[in-house]
Amino acid sequence: MGADRAAQLIGNLPYACAMARLKCHRAPDPLPATDDAAGQCRFWKANYNTALGAGHTDPAHIALFAQAIEA
Repeated sequence: MGADRAAQLIGNLPYACAMARLKCHRAPDPLPATDDAAGQCRFWKANYNTALGAGHTDPAHIALFAQAIEA
């Protein structure tokens, strides 16, 4: 990735959102329902963060995400 693209991901919100959307669009799994916190967390971990990533989908994190969805 070129330095300009990396800078765009940091400083250009529409570009960053578009790239994240493309990443999800290319994922083999369908997006879970918007109110399915556990499903959304599993999708994120499998398709965005990866198995080797530092993100977690344990019950505590899922509960926090569920609270964010309800907010």
